[in-house]
Amino acid sequence: MVNTYKDPAKQRSREKLRSYIDRHLLSHRKAKDVKVICFPGAEVKGEEALEVKEVYLPLGIPVENITGLEYSKEQARRIERAGIGIETICQDAHDFFKRTNRKFDIISLDYTGQRTWRESDTTRYIAGKRLLNTWGVFCTNHSTKRESKDMQERLLGGIADSNALFKVYRSADPSMIGTPDYAKQVTKALDEHNTYLKELKQALDNKEIDLQEIREAITICNIALLSNGTISINPKRNMFENNQSTQNFIAANIGRTFNGKGLVKSILDYDTQMEAFQHSMQQSIANLVSLGIEGDTAKRAMQIIAVFHHKGYIPINLERYTYTSNKNSKMLMDMVQVRDIPKRCVRDAQTIVGFKKSNGTLDPRPSRVGKAKYQKAIKRLDREAKKEWFAVKIPDTIDLGSSWKAKQKISKQEAIELLKSGCSTAEIAECYNGFKGEKRNGKKFQMQLAALKAHYVTMKK
Repeated sequence: MVNTYKDPAKQRSREKLRSYIDRHLLSHRKAKDVKVICFPGAEVKGEEALEVKEVYLPLGIPVENITGLEYSKEQARRIERAGIGIETICQDAHDFFKRTNRKFDIISLDYTGQRTWRESDTTRYIAGKRLLNTWGVFCTNHSTKRESKDMQERLLGGIADSNALFKVYRSADPSMIGTPDYAKQVTKALDEHNTYLKELKQALDNKEIDLQEIREAITICNIALLSNGTISINPKRNMFENNQSTQNFIAANIGRTFNGKGLVKSILDYDTQMEAFQHSMQQSIANLVSLGIEGDTAKRAMQIIAVFHHKGYIPINLERYTYTSNKNSKMLMDMVQVRDIPKRCVRDAQTIVGFKKSNGTLDPRPSRVGKAKYQKAIKRLDREAKKEWFAVKIPDTIDLGSSWKAKQKISKQEAIELLKSGCSTAEIAECYNGFKGEKRNGKKFQMQLAALKAHYVTMKK
């Protein structure tokens, strides 16, 4: 019936995932060594673990290397009874990744609902605990319909904030760093940004914003969390935690509150901590520029050192798709591959800029390493920065089509025949939209079906 994952659009999404893994991951890993964790799916008997059967097994990945997460006990038992051979764990993804230290090459989270704090925190644990191996693939599916007002505002804020802090500190004059005037410039820029965000929220209230556009924040959030590494879990433990400038920033802003849930609720003012880190990053870049290091080179070196220090990933090869399921859910599918910072890039960055963990300060190093070595490091870093792997681009989504078909009405006699044949009232209500000639449907339709079942099926036995 309609309660199935066998629909054309969903099928195409699985084909895209299989192709993506084949093109990107299997050029770095042998299929026999690839470890997978996914939501295998088992809504209907005979359709157990479709993702396993249609994505991973055709690529030659052994069933014993595949772990399936199912929060429903009934569906977990159905997968086990099907005898597919995968490891089945009956647990919610958020709780599993919060507790596990197991590492995987493919993490595929095929959510059926909207993105909430639980899905965000799940990604935080994956990134912060480095549960995805280098060259690994991270895939998510999210429904993008009927989000709550709170979630819409969170998505809007994600878009507005994605580059806001960099723009804020770039707009301030770096030659004024350390002076009261510089602090005033930064405060003014932050106030302007906050005013802009309030205007966006007002536009959202007035339904003047395309929700599909702000859903870009789902992708941006995943990319940012993967890049942040360990500070995705605890932003207080960033590379500048002992830096006096960072402490001053936190002291000046600690009065603000952050209404978070789950993981971030246990973190002291998540927003302030992340802004403090960004503040120190921009101050450090400005300091390097004032010492004669070119701005782009200083920025690249700082980014590499930060990602290396925080054990973050470099997201690459991002692909994005949308499709409409047979349940009329608009889905957003992201697939991204991650890699570690190459050691050669870390060496070059550390040649240009030394970082002292003891006090969170930078040590520009031209005089210590020699001019020739210093210039070679800059040239190599510039070459690497021009390669595709260095900075992932957010591509447009590709529409895979729709499997949705509007439900038709049914006659009472047709409903009786379906009930007699063994169909449940829930299955009939999933496929049909009330009785012919009647205007009302929904709960009333299901009550009518239950009455028909009681009269023509249950009582006849």
